[in-house]
Amino acid sequence: MKGFMRGHKQDYFVIIFAAILVVIVFSIVYISLTTKPPTQTTNTPPIQNPTITQTDNLPIQYDNAAEDRLFQKINNRPTLTPADQQQKGDTLNTILHGFNSGVLYETDDVRVEYVQSADVFMAEIKTQNLIKAKVDANTWFLHQGFSQEGICNLPLMFYLDPQVSDELQGEDVIFSPLPPSC
Repeated sequence: MKGFMRGHKQDYFVIIFAAILVVIVFSIVYISLTTKPPTQTTNTPPIQNPTITQTDNLPIQYDNAAEDRLFQKINNRPTLTPADQQQKGDTLNTILHGFNSGVLYETDDVRVEYVQSADVFMAEIKTQNLIKAKVDANTWFLHQGFSQEGICNLPLMFYLDPQVSDELQGEDVIFSPLPPSC
């Protein structure tokens, strides 16, 4: 019976120790919640939080209908007129020396490339003036001898330079990947 009583004394010790730990933990929590942090005594001006308007951090909106039309042109290639087909070959042979991938035209506003593996012309817009960049690229194709219908059917796809995309965040911009009038 003495061994049995001895086990109970150890149980009482563990229970008392656990109770003391619980009291200590609750005391620490209570003190940390009721104690105010020391106030700052330096004379620093208050920090003004920027005013957040409804347009801040809005992503650029993409014209879904235009994206669908571009997707259809890439998947179901419209036939180019014989004149536009000839002009495509002449342009690629003259500038890229064949149907190779490469840059065809570049200004401060836009860079036009041909991607041979996808048989697609891509124009990177490098300015916030999206209309000017698109018109610049479109005009270059017209000066090469393409018709407007041919430019639309190449296909020619516009996309935004990442920095320009970041700069346009929060602006009321709806971006279409298609050339003007397509």
